[in-house]
Amino acid sequence: MILTEAGENVGYGHLSRCHAICDNLLSKGFICDLLYNSKSQINSFYGKNFNWLEFYEDSVVNKVEHSDIVLIDSYLVPYKRLLDVSKKSKLVVLDDFNRIKYPKDTIIINPNVLSSILDYSNQHSLVFSGSDFIIIRDSIRLSKGCFTLNKNVKNITLTIGGSDYKNIFQRLINSINNERYNLNVIAASESKKRELDCIYVNESSVKIIGFLNEKELLKMYLGSDIVVSACGQTAFELACLGIPSVCFCVDKDQENNMEVLYNLDIIGRKINIKEYGFEKKIADEIENLKSYNMRKRISDKGKKKIKGIGADKISNIIYNL
Repeated sequence: MILTEAGENVGYGHLSRCHAICDNLLSKGFICDLLYNSKSQINSFYGKNFNWLEFYEDSVVNKVEHSDIVLIDSYLVPYKRLLDVSKKSKLVVLDDFNRIKYPKDTIIINPNVLSSILDYSNQHSLVFSGSDFIIIRDSIRLSKGCFTLNKNVKNITLTIGGSDYKNIFQRLINSINNERYNLNVIAASESKKRELDCIYVNESSVKIIGFLNEKELLKMYLGSDIVVSACGQTAFELACLGIPSVCFCVDKDQENNMEVLYNLDIIGRKINIKEYGFEKKIADEIENLKSYNMRKRISDKGKKKIKGIGADKISNIIYNL
């Protein structure tokens, strides 16, 4: 069983990587259920939407008790819930920054390149980490080589993930919008789409797009010359595809991701929305990426450095428990 969360304040990165792991486990013959806690409307293709954090009902307890292994990817789950699960099943957690002390003998997996610099000495658990554990969905990984690098920049896509809880969409659009480009904005929700539609109804160069399924999202990315994205799961998927990106850090959990992408020379600048004038820095970086040679260098490095084998590595660990 896999338990995770998505939507408001947490985005879709947890669900995306859990779905990739679930698919890989199913392909190896495992029986695997995926439950995610979300207030947003999400395609049931990803699993079942159920508030397992607050309503730990008999149906969930029974599934946990009948699961040999439970994988949890959550920034919200409290220690007590983790302890309850660990008493009934083998507990595996995805952890990005040593969030809390986990129950003894938990298997901890940090799917980030810079995880080796984190001190896990407070844990009484086996820890797996490193670049080989970066999780990329199969639809993305199998589309390597499908991106075409155009000579000129015409299409820019803006995405911040599953939630605009920092309320920065409008500031970003205003800084990026330029009649020389077509700007496609992937809104965080249908309500955000309606809000932005009203504001930019007279802007012919701006197109506001609502929720996209996995196939539609991939098509949108592959049709972009540059993608402006938060430093979440999407940033690594874009790098894997070789799509030049301008990435910015929205919150603490993305800081390591930004360091990784910068150190690998996959992004040209570290940008944090806490900084004054971050919008101008993003606009300036887009101008820098007008250079074909720069975009080609970034594209080649991303495809080379981000292998996307994390889901397979993690399912192999689970297989051997």
